[in-house]
Amino acid sequence: MTSNPRTNCSSGNSENRHAKPPGPLHGVRVLDLTQVVFGPLATRRLAELGAEVWKVEPPYGEVGRQMGAVAAPGVSSIHLTCNAGKRGVCLDLRASAVRAVLLRMAAKADVFIHSMTPATIAALGLTYPEVTAARPDIVYANLWGFGRGGRYAGAPAYDDIIQGLSGLVGLEKDTTGVEAFSPSILCDKVCALYAVSEIAAALFGRARTGTGVELEFPMFEIMTAVNAVEHLDQLVFDTAGRSGYRRALSPHRRPYLTLDGAVTILPHKDRHWRAVAGLLGRPELADDPRLATVAARAANPALVTDLLSDFAAARTSSECLNGLRSGQIPCGPVRSLDELVDDPHLADVGFWQRLEHPVAGAIRLPGVPGRAAGSGRLAPELGEHTATVLAECGFPAAEIDELCRTGVARQATVVTTAGTSREVS
Repeated sequence: MTSNPRTNCSSGNSENRHAKPPGPLHGVRVLDLTQVVFGPLATRRLAELGAEVWKVEPPYGEVGRQMGAVAAPGVSSIHLTCNAGKRGVCLDLRASAVRAVLLRMAAKADVFIHSMTPATIAALGLTYPEVTAARPDIVYANLWGFGRGGRYAGAPAYDDIIQGLSGLVGLEKDTTGVEAFSPSILCDKVCALYAVSEIAAALFGRARTGTGVELEFPMFEIMTAVNAVEHLDQLVFDTAGRSGYRRALSPHRRPYLTLDGAVTILPHKDRHWRAVAGLLGRPELADDPRLATVAARAANPALVTDLLSDFAAARTSSECLNGLRSGQIPCGPVRSLDELVDDPHLADVGFWQRLEHPVAGAIRLPGVPGRAAGSGRLAPELGEHTATVLAECGFPAAEIDELCRTGVARQATVVTTAGTSREVS
């Protein structure tokens, strides 16, 4: 991508809008000062729910534009997946005049969300009391690594750091004997969804009371709470006990190898086990005291695993799944992400979106789970909507041009794959 700043920001609105039913957050405006994955994924979900999200980036673009596969400068896979549905505004946060610009934008917004440290947001003069002076009923969301009341407050935090602190790496060691990260940036994604739920609840509360609120989403505390759901275990009752949910940590909890791949099988309920006994041709196992109940099977995981392993090893994955499904036993194939792009169920529900990007060409993005409306917008080019968003916030054209001339704001001209230029705002 080549996104060149223009000196004159005035332009007509030529963005491609797709007609879709409005989502439940239709009419809500979100001023988004987040970067990387945690914040951008949260605001993407708000956009999917119908909100209009103004994504603010510095002139050099946010770091997410460099993460994952990169099709062109500034066009990365992670940027496209985390920022679809938003409108892009380019402002230089180092400029002294930018605070006044952002406060005027905040006055037109319903949600102000950032992922800066407490010291950084304070230095910008955009703390909750300062923003509420512009919009008293705003929902203000702080996304950071650690709650500001603790000794870790203000320390930089990314997914790897929180995985190590919150117990995830320790759980990997308990399972495999080796300290390891999850192969997914789970902390960023889980915390993003946590933030979305509370922001939506705060908007609902504001609709009833007329009162805004300041929210805090510290990754460390959120992920500790998430991991404690099952893994606090004996420590719920006895401080001298052990943490760790035994079934989740058991080496016997694993996929089952077949003649041509692997499957997952979980005969969790007693009726599932009775169906397994019939499928194995050993009806006596249904009443075996070592296997007949959930508690008994939990106490004898090796026996369960051996029986299911023998069943799977003698069959192809398809044969295994057909037999298991005939007995309504929970099961599924083991798939790679490469295979999921051709998954028949995902095709049935229209999950994958095939879109045309002005610079990268044909792209594939994950769809909107559930029935949220979505906006139909691609992730914005850097500064793609600067002029029109500022105009909608009450800035006259002459002032917008002056902000661009002095470098406080920038509006993009996008050079497409066909080599033509299009001004987009």
